Amino acid sequence: MSAIGNAIRQSLAILKGMGVTLRHILREPRVTIQYPEERPKQSFRYRGIHQLRLDENGKELCVGCNLCGLVCPSECIYVEGAETDAPEEARVSRYERYALVYVINAARCLYCGYCVEACPTDALAMTPQFELGEYQKRNCIYDKEDLVRNHRRWADQAGYGIEWCNPAKLEEWTGDAKPVGPPSHPAVEP
Repeated sequence: MSAIGNAIRQSLAILKGMGVTLRHILREPRVTIQYPEERPKQSFRYRGIHQLRLDENGKELCVGCNLCGLVCPSECIYVEGAETDAPEEARVSRYERYALVYVINAARCLYCGYCVEACPTDALAMTPQFELGEYQKRNCIYDKEDLVRNHRRWADQAGYGIEWCNPAKLEEWTGDAKPVGPPSHPAVEP
């Protein structure tokens, strides 16, 4: 009798669990999106791939101070600054100092955003790009040209930068992750 009673109790427990699942399926709205045609909305403070921003004249904002590298907990940023005495029209940067070398190893990055907050010229920002997977580690190392291309690709959506930390900007944030151009690192054939 106890074996039959035990089997009945177990069967009822299974049916009860299936009932919970069935109620969830029938009552809850669907959250599935048709990726990649439909892209998920990003949260207001989402942090994705880095970008080196340019000013309205196409000049770099980075002064090569290496504050981003100093504050980085995973030590994935390397910056080598340089100075120029060229006339303002011929400069790479808006300032007398500029980043001669700027490299971020995205494979080591924690995407914490400390580097963005430490930047005194607001040159560094993070895009709403969430597709961070790569097949090879060398594709996760972004140099200065890659970071500027990221800015050009995501120029209309600054993402997580100093100006987006302001809660007044919340109503402007669309959450759409739609790039303007092609990725900075195209797919590498094995």
